[in-house]
Amino acid sequence: MKKKVLSCLLALSMSAALLAGCGSSSSDSKSSDDSKKTEEKADTTKALSATDYNFEPDYYFNTFNTNSLKDKPRQGIKTFKSADEVVYEDITYDELIDLFQKEGTYMIALCGSWCHNTRAMTPSLTKYAKENGIDTIYTYDFNLDDNENGNTFIRMSDGSENAGVNYNYMYGEVVKQYLTNIDDWIEFPSTTERAISYTNAKGETETVGRIQQPIAFIYNKDNTTNYSDKEDNADKYPVMYAFEQMVERDKDGVYTKEYDEEGNEVTDKNGDPVKHYCTKKYNAQMKKMFDFINDNNIEFTEYSKEDFVRENYPALKDAEKVNIKTVTYRQFAWLLQQDGNAIYMVGGPYDEATQNEIADVNVKAVKNDVNVYLWDPYVDGKISEDDWGYKNTGDIMKSDSINFMYTTLIENSLTNLTTEEFENGADGASLTYKNDAGEEKTVPVIKSPFVFSFNKDATDEDGISAPITAYSEKADTLDAVFSAYADGIVK
Repeated sequence: MKKKVLSCLLALSMSAALLAGCGSSSSDSKSSDDSKKTEEKADTTKALSATDYNFEPDYYFNTFNTNSLKDKPRQGIKTFKSADEVVYEDITYDELIDLFQKEGTYMIALCGSWCHNTRAMTPSLTKYAKENGIDTIYTYDFNLDDNENGNTFIRMSDGSENAGVNYNYMYGEVVKQYLTNIDDWIEFPSTTERAISYTNAKGETETVGRIQQPIAFIYNKDNTTNYSDKEDNADKYPVMYAFEQMVERDKDGVYTKEYDEEGNEVTDKNGDPVKHYCTKKYNAQMKKMFDFINDNNIEFTEYSKEDFVRENYPALKDAEKVNIKTVTYRQFAWLLQQDGNAIYMVGGPYDEATQNEIADVNVKAVKNDVNVYLWDPYVDGKISEDDWGYKNTGDIMKSDSINFMYTTLIENSLTNLTTEEFENGADGASLTYKNDAGEEKTVPVIKSPFVFSFNKDATDEDGISAPITAYSEKADTLDAVFSAYADGIVK
């Protein structure tokens, strides 16, 4: 059997098709789950919705390090030494689309903590960002639920077997509409065999370049200068610079692996993968992006999530203060697993009832000096249907292919969820599914807007777990939610 050596130079020149990045196949995400948990007493009175608490650094620090440490064969080290190192800020799909349409220059990373290549890139990217005064890199993950099996990864061609392929148009539209010159910066442009094909809203097949995760890039929708080494006659070059290089990282540094011609890992006499370390070369390649920033005197623009909320909820446009904070599915699931008390709202800007109630929720949030985390059950903010004409629903409570994302939330966190319509047996108020054990379960379907207070360690009078401590489906019952939250943080 012939061996194919992937040297650092070869890997960093991106000529090795075997290095396809996270989400290329389920085999990319093997990990060891034998990491030990330290039993600690829960902080049941912690105020997760406190207005002076920014959860994002803790979110990234926890999720990246948890995945890095349990991935012992590949990594086994922390990604972040401290939450203070974090420069990432996660955004929802509709916020990503909104950002692409804003004036200004932004640094964006398409990445996720589930992805071993992302975890390998992050320490270097964070280091150079900090050194160059860049305090925010906006992140979006094409893996909808952050699960390491990649089942909801949407950067897949038609015909793929994972659940995410049903939403591959979300990826396709991003590339086609906004990242129009990304082909100049990636290993697998639209002209290669590994390009991504998807079916557009008109039923036509489209082909776009295959962006590997992770990728970090500088974006300005109005840029007219071609900074790549490719000949191109476009009017606009929104991707000003991109860094897309797939590597691994362990305690000894950045490395690539060696594969045979069939794509199998080459091992040494002890059965361990052959590794080629290339930390200096990798960092030198990444540093070029920051040299580009400095050489061209690029100043970055702040993307405001608060402005997004004000613009998409007219009732909040002129509010003196907005305490409604959007969260992604991944952040919502993580927050529900943290110690302490929080208030959440389920809904989206496309929903009239949410529009009608959100001002009342915000008034009470401001009065009580708390943040309310707003989670949208549509993975695309309903943009695909309302703006682009797709017929497939992005609502995880209604989609047969990804409703497991919703039932997972219920099984893992929202265990005592109920609604008035569910209790009354109304049509469409429930979802029936089979769990991993093959048992048929029926759970409530949330009707937006749904506001609730939550503490994962809360119990009822009989000592039975009851993490949802109060909920409201109507504006006149909101006070109970804020009272339950206040009661929880002063126990």
